Parts: sequence; C-alpha cells; structure tokens
Amino acid sequence: MGDGATMKAMITLIHGTWARAAPWTRPDSALCQTLKATADKIGVEIEFRPYVWSGANRLTARKEAARGLVEQLRQEFEQAPDASHV
Repeated sequence: MGDGATMKAMITLIHGTWARAAPWTRPDSALCQTLKATADKIGVEIEFRPYVWSGANRLTARKEAARGLVEQLRQEFEQAPDASHV
C-alpha cells in the first residue's frame, strides 16, 4: 500500500452454543490482543465486532442468530466498505 493508507480489517467474533460469555470474544482476550499486536506490526488496523446471540441449543435460536448475524454484517459492510471483513 504505497499511498500511505492504512489497511483496515473488521473481525466478527461469534461464540458457540452455551458460550454467550466466551472470554475469547472480549477485546482484551489473549486471542484479540495477539491478533492486534500482529496486525500493528504489519500496519493493519483491526476492529473486533463480537456477535452475541442466545447460545441456546435450539434450531429456532440458531435461525434467529443467523438472521441477526446477517443484519450485523450488512451494517458493518456499509460502515466500512473498504475494510477486509473476517
């Protein structure tokens, strides 16, 4: 990126079933801090966006979570169209 622009990445963190409070999804977690430190070294600005859903072990809960995730991702793409989304 020779124009001096900073590359940006938005990372969506999604916990699993029964793991609504999964510690690795917090911005201060070892995972997020390691990713941020690595990205800083190569000049990438990272923003973490946790997606929190009920975590219930039901098909209806997963369908509702999927719809909510689609909406969150749409908003994130609109807010940061030039970012890499992971």
